Amino acid sequence: MHEVFGHLSEPGPWRCRKGSGAGVSLPEASECVTVVDDSTHFDMPGSCAFDDEGVPGSRKLLVSAGVFTGAMHSLETAGRCGARSSGNARALDIRSSPEPRMTCTYLLPGTLAKGDLLAMASDGLYLYGSLTGSTDMECFSLTSRGGYVIRNGALSARLGPISVSGRISDILGSVLAVADDLRLFSGTSGCSRAGQGYLPVSYGGPHVLLGEVDCRDA
Repeated sequence: MHEVFGHLSEPGPWRCRKGSGAGVSLPEASECVTVVDDSTHFDMPGSCAFDDEGVPGSRKLLVSAGVFTGAMHSLETAGRCGARSSGNARALDIRSSPEPRMTCTYLLPGTLAKGDLLAMASDGLYLYGSLTGSTDMECFSLTSRGGYVIRNGALSARLGPISVSGRISDILGSVLAVADDLRLFSGTSGCSRAGQGYLPVSYGGPHVLLGEVDCRDA
């Protein structure tokens, strides 16, 4: 969610229009998708009681059942968009201007077990871990640490790193099911954007079953 969705919901000043509310326009996702940015996970990198403009941190609902419900704002972008600051203004240091940035961003869990998703997949690929990720706000590219072939709902042959890429609108709409096993991870090198990096962040989610996506050996 960090690369596929998170950066899209960070509306920098150049992406805001007065009275536009969120300040960004995003495609609807699958109804299985609900995403939050929660700066109150104080045991995770990026979390904070107050942002760098003194606004209290909070749990922000970004996507609810597939529908975009709000963006992450600073005081500046909130004013430009006719919204309220979400407490996401973050600066790399005292020489940098605060910008809307993620804190702890993750996909909320569903109700199915991981085994249920494997059974639903029947035949396909199981990917785990994250090596790299990037986005240009329309398309994305992610590389897993590894994977397995799924045959008849069970993991079989082990694979090396796999790259997944495509249009963000397509991947958000291709989520078929979400498991109940939410895990949060620390961003090992932080997040770099708009010349400011690397800010501490964290992210996570449960196992997800996707439809057709473009996968290839990394």
